[in-house]
Amino acid sequence: DCVRLLAGPILDGTADLTVGRRRHAHLTGPHAGTELTEPRWLAEAYARTENLLAADAKAYQFVISAIMAVRTELFHRAGRFDETLVGYGGEDWALANSAWQHGARFLHVPEAVATHDGPDWAERGGRSETQALRVKNAETRALAHRIAASWTRPAGVLFDVPELRVVVDLSQISDASTSRSWDDDAVAAWVCALVAMRPDCRVHVIGEAPALEQLMGAEPRVTVTAADDSPAVPITPSYAVERCTLTVSGALFDPSCLEEAIAQVDSAPENGPFGGANRRALVLVEGQPAASLITTRAAALAKAEEREGEKPAFTPLTVEARPWPGQPDLERSWGGW
Repeated sequence: DCVRLLAGPILDGTADLTVGRRRHAHLTGPHAGTELTEPRWLAEAYARTENLLAADAKAYQFVISAIMAVRTELFHRAGRFDETLVGYGGEDWALANSAWQHGARFLHVPEAVATHDGPDWAERGGRSETQALRVKNAETRALAHRIAASWTRPAGVLFDVPELRVVVDLSQISDASTSRSWDDDAVAAWVCALVAMRPDCRVHVIGEAPALEQLMGAEPRVTVTAADDSPAVPITPSYAVERCTLTVSGALFDPSCLEEAIAQVDSAPENGPFGGANRRALVLVEGQPAASLITTRAAALAKAEEREGEKPAFTPLTVEARPWPGQPDLERSWGGW
């Protein structure tokens, strides 16, 4: 009956990944038959997210593989369980995050119940017990490489797969105040500011940018290529993908606005106006489009609609940004005076 309840929403096309209710009890030993406390944080998460229908970018944290079903095609496309993860935990969150990025629809089915023999990790000592904390820390370190998010990684550390990918085609952008191409130093200063503000990124600048190349030639997060070239993208497991792509197609702007934009697309409930394929943002400078921020999930869902023969229409959230100086004073700016 549990399997039927979990598989039902997948078979009828209303969900791609389902998770049930995990109870805890002593099933063996001298206390066999004694029911234990269920994880309160998990029950509260299911209530807050309307059984994952209103989930946000952290939805993978509520997928527990002890009682889970997933569409077969999605399971393989999302990378399956990562067999390089050994010991306690991590494999279900890595898979669930990848499935989310691939556009999976999540659903909690509380009627599907399984009983786990013994208490939850927290009830076994959790963070108050030295060895248990060491095991949890090992899981956290492993997931930092597999889930590209600011809340899974230490600030400022470089990873193979970034949280944010940025593309700037210099032939497509212009100074809004003069309608001319951007000053070379302005481009260099903008990239520096972006990398400093959002260090978990990769920036690809297309076109001639000698000032940027001179300044950041040794910076592995920045690539400058000719218009007909593409930067090499490392081959990575399918569960390790960036979460957002920023494409700059208008005037350069104060990149600090991206903090608000990324936070909003991350926290938007999936069943709200900015969920699904609308999990994206449009950056405006003086009312004109300057850049688009698209989550990997939104892009996957849009492609799925196109494969179905539909012409998706998007309603992104909009973020107003201050214009970037057309000709910066680098000494004054970097010197802080």
